[in-house]
Amino acid sequence: MSSAIYQPLADEKSEFSGRRSPAPSSSWWARSSTAAKLVVVGSAIACLILVTGAGVNMCLNHDSHEGVEAPLSHHLVARGHRHHRHHHHSTATTSSDDADSTSDDSDSGDDGDDSGDSAAATTPAPVAPVSTISAITSSRTSSKTSALVSITTKQAAITTKSSNTASSTAAVWQPPVKASWQIILNHVLDLNAQSTSVVPDVQIFDIDLFDNPKETFDALKRLGKKSICYFSAGSYEPYRSDSGDFEDSDKGLELNGWPGEFWLNLNSANVRSIMAKRIELAASKGCDAIDPDNIDAYGNTNGLGLTKADSIDFIKFLSATAASHGMSTGLKNGGDIAQSVLNDVQFAVNEQCVQFNECSVFDCMINAGKPVFHIEYPDQGSLTRQVLCAAGSLGSSFSTVLKKLSLDGYVQVCSNGLIGAIARTAVIN
Repeated sequence: MSSAIYQPLADEKSEFSGRRSPAPSSSWWARSSTAAKLVVVGSAIACLILVTGAGVNMCLNHDSHEGVEAPLSHHLVARGHRHHRHHHHSTATTSSDDADSTSDDSDSGDDGDDSGDSAAATTPAPVAPVSTISAITSSRTSSKTSALVSITTKQAAITTKSSNTASSTAAVWQPPVKASWQIILNHVLDLNAQSTSVVPDVQIFDIDLFDNPKETFDALKRLGKKSICYFSAGSYEPYRSDSGDFEDSDKGLELNGWPGEFWLNLNSANVRSIMAKRIELAASKGCDAIDPDNIDAYGNTNGLGLTKADSIDFIKFLSATAASHGMSTGLKNGGDIAQSVLNDVQFAVNEQCVQFNECSVFDCMINAGKPVFHIEYPDQGSLTRQVLCAAGSLGSSFSTVLKKLSLDGYVQVCSNGLIGAIARTAVIN
């Protein structure tokens, strides 16, 4: 309800604005009795109380709606090939029935009850004696003021809660798009407390969680570098120090071409417990983020019936666990679920999207301000360094590096589609 008084326009022609009323011969107030004056004053004050009460009640009803954050819908993109770090590729077609969707349903706030004040506003009230007007005004003003104070306090609490949530989210590292990087697996970086530099001079190093000691991560941090800790989250590797913690029921089929390595049941409570401990290990070593590999069993014959929905749920679990330790999470390959986990990861790590013509599925990451750390393996045929750098860096702003299949210290960093000089990071083995 607006409290603004109607002001007629200058050119309106009505009996209220177009003509001047004749001046009264004498004032009604001067001719009226004291009792009549009291009735008029009392009626005016009573109306003022009713209008004020209705207005405050409208504020109460408006402010009773608490902000509800509607969950974002996630949509899967087209199917893609799966790329394992050991370069096992599956051409199996995944069904669209595996697509995961999130409900758009959101809670609605309480509409509040304004029936009391509405009735008071529409039903004529008896005029209160002048002697009681002050008491009524004081009582109703006090009641409405208390309600407004309560609302203000509640809103302040909501604001504080939102601020705390934002602060917690801000603590997780978000690498920038086009950040430079190097990835080295199956080798230990030759870094220690006496190291004064590292080659190449890139911003980020993605290295093995188990192979590298805490001193390596400390050295990187001292040199101003960020570290991403690699581990396989979706496969059993017999040579890992915690391999004895897995149960036979956790394992599916053996990865094609990799004897002794088996797909893991992503829904297993035991598997998730082991991965939570690996994430704790990463935090204790000082990692800034995790790179959990082999989360895309849905694109392979895994023997466990794992689907895209299972992978999406598993990534959400990994991301939440990492965030609780102040670390970011990356999506390793799995481009066909990138859109579905976009809000759960801070970056992507991809192998060979140029070779398999599927880089576009990661465009959603770039559009969201999240980098794609991209690896290609040049050959002597059509996959030349020039082609791979141009395709991987220009169109999508990927952070592209050219590597050997061994993922050792050798690297060529692509920058704006151009090939950089060959660099070799020193490794111990």
